This record gives sequence, structure tokens and C-alpha cells, in this order.
Amino acid sequence: MQKGSGTSALVAVERRIGGEIESTLRKRNPIEPRLAGAARAIAPHSVQVRTLLASALKELVKVDAFDRELYGAGMRALAENGDKKLGALLASALKTEDFGGLPALSAACFVQDPALGPSLARAAACSKTQLAFAGEVARLFRGEPTGPRLFSLAARIKEAHRIALSIELLLPLCLRQHEVSEKACAGLGDALHVLRGSERHLGRWLLMAEIAHRGGDPRPLKEAIERTTTGPDSSRAAWSLVVWALDPNRGTGGTRPTSELVARLSHRPSADRDTGFLFRMAHARVEVARPMLEALARTKPLGDDVALRAAFLLAKNFDRSEFLREVIDSSETSARDDIRGLAAAALWDLGDRERALGVASTLAESPDLAALAWGALVTTAANGSGGKRSGDVLTETAFRRVQLGWIE
Repeated sequence: MQKGSGTSALVAVERRIGGEIESTLRKRNPIEPRLAGAARAIAPHSVQVRTLLASALKELVKVDAFDRELYGAGMRALAENGDKKLGALLASALKTEDFGGLPALSAACFVQDPALGPSLARAAACSKTQLAFAGEVARLFRGEPTGPRLFSLAARIKEAHRIALSIELLLPLCLRQHEVSEKACAGLGDALHVLRGSERHLGRWLLMAEIAHRGGDPRPLKEAIERTTTGPDSSRAAWSLVVWALDPNRGTGGTRPTSELVARLSHRPSADRDTGFLFRMAHARVEVARPMLEALARTKPLGDDVALRAAFLLAKNFDRSEFLREVIDSSETSARDDIRGLAAAALWDLGDRERALGVASTLAESPDLAALAWGALVTTAANGSGGKRSGDVLTETAFRRVQLGWIE
């Protein structure tokens, strides 16, 4: 495929995103989560999409619409890509009564502009405990002195606010740990220890534990190891997988993932049946993950996006070449354009690039936003460095954003 073809695919998804953002700003509609997720996935490759998100942020800040998916996606996308347009928008959001909400305070963790300091100090002193906690975390990760206040705030955070903080504040820190200092993570250790002591959801416990573990806190791993032998029998297997997540060198103790265990180890509500932890194990080529992957990929043709991704990882990381045929079949015969787009991304990562690009080109006029996004990501990867591989397309974050509409 020529470079112009990849450019056309990107232009097509940019136009679609622009139109959907304009429509959604006029009247909120159910497509917003999928729109926000697609925009987040395309933003690293498109100045135009980042400009569209910046314009949307400007309008949403005016009406304090901090709960909108577009708002959260815009704040995170601009921060994630170091976009210079974020500074003024963030400054404006931090001047509002709720300091732009948790998405703005989360984004501030990655923005070093000294001009934001006074606003963050006010946020850290506000009466709403969850916002004060987020403000202190932002100051900590910007290298500003915070003292012992984080610890005292942690003890006062209610369960509903702890859930929001996990998704809106702590998860971005965990996903971008390579960009934050171990010193900052260490400074958060005692506060996270308090939060973990009240946390009943194992996935959120693990999220907090991973940040503290990066900061050198030995308590999370020690507790997880103890729970594998001293906790209730029904939970010991889950704790074995927590130990593996914190220290892969220790292995899983032979524990095989199941749908129940995997759902419990996700930071998302168990009702979402999120399989992200299984795919994390599969990416690490953990052998005990193979049976569950095979069970998911058993249907022929592959029935959904989770089954397709399981087949993809069996082919890619477990030398099960027969599953490549299943991915190819999905790219050619699926009645769902988003599944065909997902298959194109899988084929690209499996090295079948000509076929992947061919599928992507057929999706250029698709009415499905996810299909358009996958097609653009494939063709952008092809043109990234002279047609050479420029990184995997079907990553965990891309899957969650494009396919599921989760903007984290």
C-alpha cells in the first residue's frame, strides 16, 4: 500500500471523529464512550484529532461537564502525547469549583508547568476529600513538597470515591509507570497502604499494589504471598496470580486462570467480565494461560472479539499456527466490520501485512467507527517508518479503547 492510502485512511477516521464530536457536543448520545475511545487511540497519530479534542475540552470546561467521556479522553490524550494545547485548557479547568475533576488532576501529574502550582495547592486544600487527595498526588508527581497530608486523607476516603480514584487517577499512573519516578511512587506508598486496607475488590487492590511496588514498598508482595497460604481457600488461587503480577519471577504456583479469577483481577467491575488479566499473562507467554485461551478460541468461526484475540495470541505467543487460519477467516467472512478491523490489526502483528492492509483498505468506507479506527491504525503502522514494523497495533490499550470504548 502506498503512503497516500494510509493517509486517506487516517483522514477518513479524522473526519468521522470530527463529525461525531460536533454531534455529541450538541446532544449527548450513547456512542460517546466508543467515540472517546477511538479518539484516544488515534490521537497519538493525528494532530487533527488532538485539535478536535482540545476544542471539545474548551466547550466542556465552560459547562463543568467533567463526567463526560469526551472530557476524560481529551484530558488524558493531550497529556499522554505532551500536546502543548493542554496547558491553557488545564489551567482553565483547575480554576473551576471542582478543579476540573479527577481527569484534570490526573493529567496534571504529567504536566510540569510551574504556573499550575497555585491551583493544585488550592485543590489539595479543598474540602472534598477525593479532590484534595488527587491534588496532593498531582503535586507529588510534579516534584512538589506534599508532607504527610496524603496519608491522613487516605483514611477518610469513602468506597465510592476510592473506586473513582482508582479508575481516574491511579490507573493512568500505573499505565504510565515508565514515565513516573520511583521516588514519586514511594511517596505514595503509605497512602496506598491505607487504601488497600479498605479495598475489597482484588483488581483495585492490585492496581494500588503495583504502584507501591514500583516505589520499592515491600508490603504488597509480602501480603500477597501470605494470602496464598493463610487466606480463605477460595481466594488463594487469585492471590497466587497477584503474586505473579507483582513478581513474575515467582511464577503462578501452577494456578490456571479461569473466567472468574480473571474478572476478579481486573480493575473494572466484575460484572464487565474483563479478560485483560488473561491477555496480560498471554503476552508474557505464561504457559498456564494456554488452556483458557484455547477454550475461548474454540468456536469456529470465531464468534466475538475476545475469541479472536485469544486465537491471535495463541498464534503469536504459543506457536499455534493453526489459529492464524481462524484469524484470516474472521478478516474475510465476519459479518461485523469491527471484527474484521480487529482481525486486520491481528494479522499485521502476526506478520501477514499485505493481507492486513488489504482488509484495512476495504473498511475505509465502513459506517462502523471501530472498523475505521482499526483500519487507520494498521495503515498508519505501515507508513510509520518506511513500511517497516513500527510497533504492535493490537495492544491492550488499543483493544480497550477502540473495541470496548473504555477510555482509561
